[in-house]
Amino acid sequence: MELGMDEMTKNLWQSIVKSPMTHKPPERKRQDKKHKLVLAAKALVYKKGFSETTLADIAHQADVPLGNVYYYFKTKEAIGLAVIEQRFKEWETWRRKVATQPLVLSRLMMFLESFMTLQTDNDFGCPIGHLCQEFAREGGALGIASRKFLMSFVAWLEEQFRLLGLAELSLSTANTFLSLSQGAILLAQTLQEPTIMDNQRYFIERWLKQIDRQNIHTFSSIDMSILRPELMILE
Repeated sequence: MELGMDEMTKNLWQSIVKSPMTHKPPERKRQDKKHKLVLAAKALVYKKGFSETTLADIAHQADVPLGNVYYYFKTKEAIGLAVIEQRFKEWETWRRKVATQPLVLSRLMMFLESFMTLQTDNDFGCPIGHLCQEFAREGGALGIASRKFLMSFVAWLEEQFRLLGLAELSLSTANTFLSLSQGAILLAQTLQEPTIMDNQRYFIERWLKQIDRQNIHTFSSIDMSILRPELMILE
């Protein structure tokens, strides 16, 4: 008995859909899987380190078949770069949010609070500093990407201090700010003493307020002592 056109079309369509060679997941589903893999990699690199994390670990964490990992990322380095890209996106989102604050001091305080909160919400130190260290150790494309990522923080801080009138001193002040906050996180985590971070946060806040109060507009008007936190006298 000859099949009707509708039934023939239906059977043909079913054979195409079931074919492993032609069937592909919808774009949104593919992107969801890729995103899950990136988030899993981000978490595992933070907990285990990049060298100790395998693609099988990432697949298991993301609940994605190992074979699917190679569909999205051909190498382990590629997924590492995707992790940095994800961090860049999160950093850009934060910058857009904080840009609505008209006062430079408010933006710097928000940065400090966010940085310190990253530590208190995680058990293995600062996720940003840890990621940059891990990938810098790997070298190659990951090392270059990690330096670029960290320098984006330095550049943003430098711009804030430049807006406060620090001119050519803005870069060294940005480095000092980042060093103080990262050092506090490292000590607090290593020594398991959270009061170190609380005390240092207070110290940095007072230091920033002293710089802001100077209302610096020209290089000649700078009180150089305020740019050396170790010389700061807390009121």
